[in-house]
Amino acid sequence: EMLAVWCVAFWEHLGKPHKFLLVELGPGDGSLCKDLLKIFKKFNNFYNSLEVNLLEISDKLKKNQKAKIKNKKVTWIKNIKEIDRGPIIFIGNEFFDALPIKQILKKKKIFFEKYVTLSNDKKKIRFLHKKANNSLIKRIQNLNLISDGNTIEYPIEAIKFLNTISKKINKFNGGLLAFDYGY
Repeated sequence: EMLAVWCVAFWEHLGKPHKFLLVELGPGDGSLCKDLLKIFKKFNNFYNSLEVNLLEISDKLKKNQKAKIKNKKVTWIKNIKEIDRGPIIFIGNEFFDALPIKQILKKKKIFFEKYVTLSNDKKKIRFLHKKANNSLIKRIQNLNLISDGNTIEYPIEAIKFLNTISKKINKFNGGLLAFDYGY
């Protein structure tokens, strides 16, 4: 309910546009969207202006979401680049947490990237540290966040998504609410 009210308040902040887009990033089982729509219906002007896009790349999850969310205002997209209008409110629950990261360790002024592999008998997970490539090292050094013995997580995909989202917000107006309301 609080997330839905935040969306309505942000829409009001945008000047109550007659048409706007809500994009849920990685909607999982569709529960958040279903709950939001239920609350949105209590705000007639908001609801009448609303169009929802669910960014989902998994066909299996999309099928589950379609079974749960039966609303003509909802459509599915596989890529943010499909968004060609706004204003837009992007919303994401644990979206950025689900994206892959690179773990980097610095030992004696040498940068190593952490890899996961299976043991020869394929029964145990093993971690390997391989010398990081020069382009990754340069990006890590520019952040100036690591000292000897520290490990940092470098979210390459999250940064790409944030750049794309930022460009859409700059072009069409809008905002982003990203959160994790787990335990």
